[in-house]
Amino acid sequence: MDKLNLKDKKILYELEKNARVTISDIAKKVGLSKQLVSYKIKRLEEEKIIEGYHAIIDTSKLGYTTYRIYLKFQHLTTQKKDEIFDYLTAINEITILLTIDGRWDAGFAIMVKGIYEFYDVWDKIMAYKEFIDSHHISIYAPIYHFTRTFLSPKRDEIPKTLILGGNEKVKFDTLDIQIIKELAPNIRKPLIEIASKLQKSLQFVINRLKTLEKKGIIQGYRPILNWHLLGYDYYKVDITLRSYKNYKELFEYCKNHLYIFQIDKTIGTTDFEIEIYARSKEHFKETMQELQDKFNTSLKNYTYFTLGKTYKETFFPA
Repeated sequence: MDKLNLKDKKILYELEKNARVTISDIAKKVGLSKQLVSYKIKRLEEEKIIEGYHAIIDTSKLGYTTYRIYLKFQHLTTQKKDEIFDYLTAINEITILLTIDGRWDAGFAIMVKGIYEFYDVWDKIMAYKEFIDSHHISIYAPIYHFTRTFLSPKRDEIPKTLILGGNEKVKFDTLDIQIIKELAPNIRKPLIEIASKLQKSLQFVINRLKTLEKKGIIQGYRPILNWHLLGYDYYKVDITLRSYKNYKELFEYCKNHLYIFQIDKTIGTTDFEIEIYARSKEHFKETMQELQDKFNTSLKNYTYFTLGKTYKETFFPA
């Protein structure tokens, strides 16, 4: 992050809070001209610090359940590995797919509307069963995603919480889904283009979008950032608890921690899961030691892994 100046960091944080914010609004917040803000954002995109923009969708409100799968492979050549990942990438219901550095080799999310749909996808995956040594299946219910306030020049900002999964289904129609599918992969896409494609007025799309936000189907809008280029590494931590006595205090501590950006509640895995961006492995270890020191009567042990290559990241079935 050393290559970025204070204004760059402020721009990134404004996008982190709401990636659909206008150039004019960013310019007012950071004290620059619209032209200079536009230039800086374009430069961040060209340098792949900003890799894209996406909508954060609570798909549980659309009737979906998200299953998380970890795989450990065996007898896998490079050619076979490429073949398997290409095969998994092509499965529509798999919305996120990446490699893992740690106990598992691959992790991915399957988004379906029922257990029978899940089994249909699972049958497809089992076409490569001879190359799978072991697997683990869990269900997200829910995910608590926090605004990454460490991007902010102000270190005392309270993070905004987005809750994804585990919610009741709400009313929606096919036009809502069409708007989501058009907007989710690139939320800075002009709404007039979506209106034209759907053969609806711009005001119609604007009103529908506001309704989707009000219902909590669309929870927010975020940039897709290259954290490695920003000087951070990702760590996924699975914590085993000795006791649930201080669970609320642990949750609040993690929620407000500068470098913990997500808490995952899951069915079928460890007691408490957190996701961290750290400046180094030493910084990560320091963060975890602080957590252990503060909650030594509650925490038993933890395991962690980092991420490798991202093969797919669509956030919503195509």
